[in-house]
Amino acid sequence: MPPRRIRSPVIIPPEESAVFHAQDPVWNGDLEACALTGRDKAILREFWTKLDNDQMQFCGRYQECWFQMKIDCDGICARCYRKDEKRHPDEPYFFSADNQLDFGPVPALLPQLTPTEESLIARVHVHVNIMLVRGQQYKYRGHVVHFLREVGLVYSQLPLLPQELNIVLLRPANTSSHAILSRQFTRQFRVRRQPVVIWLDYLRRHHPGYRCVVIDEERLNQLPQDGNVLDAIPQSQVEAADVGPEENQEAEPDLEDEAAVPDLLAKDTELDALRSILAGESEADSELSTSFQVQAQHELQLPNIRHTPINEFNRSHALLSLAFPCLFPDGRADFVEPRLRSIDYKDYVEHAMRWHDGRFARHPTFRFVAFNTLMRSQARSRSRFFVKQHDGRQQPLTREQLIQALEHSEDPEAQALINSIARHAVSIRGTRPFWNKKRQDLEAYAYNLGCPGAFITFSPADLHWRSLYQHMPQYDDWLAATEPERMALSRRLLRQNPHIAAFHFYRRYTLFRDIVLSKKFSITDYWDRYEWQGRGSPHNHGLYWMDNCPGADIEDEAARDVFTRTWGFHVTAINPEPSRTMPQGEGNPLSVDPPSIEMTFLRLSQIVNRCQRHKCNTTYCLRVRKRTGDLARDMEGAAADIEAANVANPERECRFDFPRALRELAAVIRKEGRSYYVFGAARNDSLMNNFNPAIILGWLANIDISPCTSLQAVITYAAKYCSKSEKKTESFARLADQVLPHTSHVQPLLSFSSRLMNKLIAERDYSAQEISHLLLNIPLQEGTRMVGTVDCRPLERQARSYRVDGDVNEAIGSYRKYLERRDQHEDITYLEYLQSYNLNTWRRLAAQAKKRVLSYFPRYKSMEASSQFNDFCRVKLMMKSCSLWAGSGSIPSRLRTCTADSTMIPMRTIIMGNQIQMN
Repeated sequence: MPPRRIRSPVIIPPEESAVFHAQDPVWNGDLEACALTGRDKAILREFWTKLDNDQMQFCGRYQECWFQMKIDCDGICARCYRKDEKRHPDEPYFFSADNQLDFGPVPALLPQLTPTEESLIARVHVHVNIMLVRGQQYKYRGHVVHFLREVGLVYSQLPLLPQELNIVLLRPANTSSHAILSRQFTRQFRVRRQPVVIWLDYLRRHHPGYRCVVIDEERLNQLPQDGNVLDAIPQSQVEAADVGPEENQEAEPDLEDEAAVPDLLAKDTELDALRSILAGESEADSELSTSFQVQAQHELQLPNIRHTPINEFNRSHALLSLAFPCLFPDGRADFVEPRLRSIDYKDYVEHAMRWHDGRFARHPTFRFVAFNTLMRSQARSRSRFFVKQHDGRQQPLTREQLIQALEHSEDPEAQALINSIARHAVSIRGTRPFWNKKRQDLEAYAYNLGCPGAFITFSPADLHWRSLYQHMPQYDDWLAATEPERMALSRRLLRQNPHIAAFHFYRRYTLFRDIVLSKKFSITDYWDRYEWQGRGSPHNHGLYWMDNCPGADIEDEAARDVFTRTWGFHVTAINPEPSRTMPQGEGNPLSVDPPSIEMTFLRLSQIVNRCQRHKCNTTYCLRVRKRTGDLARDMEGAAADIEAANVANPERECRFDFPRALRELAAVIRKEGRSYYVFGAARNDSLMNNFNPAIILGWLANIDISPCTSLQAVITYAAKYCSKSEKKTESFARLADQVLPHTSHVQPLLSFSSRLMNKLIAERDYSAQEISHLLLNIPLQEGTRMVGTVDCRPLERQARSYRVDGDVNEAIGSYRKYLERRDQHEDITYLEYLQSYNLNTWRRLAAQAKKRVLSYFPRYKSMEASSQFNDFCRVKLMMKSCSLWAGSGSIPSRLRTCTADSTMIPMRTIIMGNQIQMN
């Protein structure tokens, strides 16, 4: 990649007045007027400079090319030094060829294969592909879902024939009459005989796993010299797709969206299940619940396979190098290779994703298979730990006892077992238990820090950002292209490089948060998370606490006036040109180099009219009115359900309340049916999303900013929205009912818990960018503070604690550690210990470190009339008192039985006089 210019750092001038209360420029009808303050322009220049100076770097020792590697003068990255700082002289460098972790190059003489051609020469197949041709509603982009499985089928005779591949193509009934539909997937199914011959010959001579392969000349002769084999793929007909006017059709409909469902289908029954579905038979247990009409001329045929399949967890067969020969042409550095210095699977995959030529990260299937194995291995380790805990406390369960215990999965005893398994999945990133725990953490932020200032959502413009495509191949072509050509190139590059897009969004957001938001709004604390919507692009939702932010207690009119006036300075829905149409030849305002453009109201108008105007549609925001329909819908409800509701009841409303009433001035209002106030920005455009000029002009994509009006609203709405899992999901009990019949007789509890955790992982499909985000170990959620969980039950009833360090191990609980403290720590309260000390070393946190926020479980009610009040008081004393009795199940009688004439201080006075952050 050619070197780019490095921009000089930007110095922000000091600001005399309080920054948060300084008013942004107001629209006065002059499009040439400046839309930002001088300070805001300097802040944005600093952000753009740092973003533009962000470059990929190459580590010569580990052969990795990635961002933020901190390369020294010898060309060695910081990761190398961390891995090798304790290396013995007789040991190899960790990610080196001597440690079997150099993948080597792909020889230039080998031609590049299409996905179908690689599948024809792969010895191991570990997924079933379902391909769906789609219409106008999805912009004519085909959809590929890789259904991943636990074991791989091994072939000893190659090549395979197209009809033997584990692929099913679902085509609408009107495909043949519309070229825009029939063109989908054509590029993927190109097969050329000569490149297949060259690769098979090379693999048999150089790849250890191919030495015994029989190359069948008769099969080779059945492949076309250079043709499309789409008609040989098993197909099924689905209902006709919607086809719109020609001018709305995309330039390249043969590009497709990809996603994966981890290990959703049972071990060796994928083809049997698909055969049943294609034959119109009932398949009660199948996740593919749609009934299809089979075309009689197509059948799914099993080719010759080895009798013993390869399990993904085996340590003797090179699964990856046999499944992806184009990535491992010489069979080097497979995960199962013996090594002097062992490597765990997570580090191995991250190393492959960062390999300097990018072939692993760009491969259309490798990321999905690697992710499947990683998730399953994590579920297996958590399951084994759960069973170790459970069987350590009581006799191991038989399969019959387990079935009997879970016969009624809604019963309290069954629920306790199911929930305990789910809790052990908390550390598996991206699962529902993981996000449930994050929601508890976010609520702890709100209870400890009070109401945040604002809730902000950032969306991507990943087809337009210059800062993204400067890191991708063909950047010069991208710059020189016309707008239609650039959009077509952007779509292709985005699908080929989801790893770069995933990291760039993360990096762009973190720089924007730490520079623009922090300096513009004096951010003191934040909690944010990433999620993936629609075609798989990321979004970021965050709550931000701000210095000098107006209070959220706005029940009285004076407080509401202060709140409205302050936020009215910064949040608006005023469109400088409400009826704007793009002039011919204006160009794309999102693709320009931002520092070269004046930040005028004309520029603001171009951006907000491109990014901020809401467009209602039935698959995203329109829902049946609750008073006229009974369809229960989630925010990401299935398109089929939405369409069915639309037919049954055409009266719909936007879940974001668009169009909104025009308003000359900002106000705090309470809408019908809501128990809390909301901020209404000044607006002259009923479809304009709220925005801040500095944020939208700096971010250059859709944003939404909502000032927070009450703590309760944050806890009941924003926390739930920020930390929700990716889709509406079934209850744990229902998932348990689905996996129980498949439980093994051998170690039934391990089988059941492992299957339940795998079910939690496979509740939804995962997009390419989300999987890249996970495999690169990019954080899913970040915050300014660590969260400590406080078990408020009496000590004898407190749950066991465990930590996750690649594996799961039991650990001593924090309260037991506190009770066993040394004499020199006798005067430290439990509250101080949890908030301000290293829980292992008893060293006080650094002066600049923020106190931990505490998440209390369970949260007892503070009303005296409540049956929980005694426990509430006990916990208050436990947190504030240094005495050892504070954690016991009862409060000393001398504090409980105070009379009116007693000289002792009543317990209520003690408790309420020592207010602790527990509401």
